[in-house]
Amino acid sequence: MLKSFFKNPKKLIIIGVLLFVIAFLLSLHTMYYSSPHYELKKKINVSIKKGKLEVLNFIFPRDIGERLYYDIDLKGIKKFSIVLEFYDNDGYILYSKNFTSSETYIREKGSVLFYRSPYSLKVLLHCLNNTKVSGIFVIRYSIIDITTLAIFSISSAVLSLIGMGILAFGVYGYLIEKEFERRKKREKNI
Repeated sequence: MLKSFFKNPKKLIIIGVLLFVIAFLLSLHTMYYSSPHYELKKKINVSIKKGKLEVLNFIFPRDIGERLYYDIDLKGIKKFSIVLEFYDNDGYILYSKNFTSSETYIREKGSVLFYRSPYSLKVLLHCLNNTKVSGIFVIRYSIIDITTLAIFSISSAVLSLIGMGILAFGVYGYLIEKEFERRKKREKNI
């Protein structure tokens, strides 16, 4: 049975293409799995006296990805600033970012790539004069199980290599088969 399977190059081509397509779809699923589809959304509507005010203290779930995306859209009566402080599980600051309003408005989007997963986030508002700040603050993140991600990635790579090998073997067999048919026709004509 196995001999007849390898004698039919069209089946090999079809199986090689199918394995390659499955590997491609698995790699797309892996990208989706590792993309941020969890969200922390906080509406802010506070009055700040001269100084600083902690408006958010958030502890991330376990297995959070190492890239976070933020979206800040805040308005104030007077000039103000917002500080994002990301901490590790030992209480040390992994990353701190300060955004200052140009006049009375902060509109920022971006991402942060950490060398290890953050444990918590503090959001602080600062102002020199009394002001009122309102708007929305959004953090997008992913939760990734490294074992699952490794299984997806390795499976995709292995299926892709096997699919390409079978496809190449099938195309090679098909070309040899066509060459033999061409030679037989030439011999009959002679």
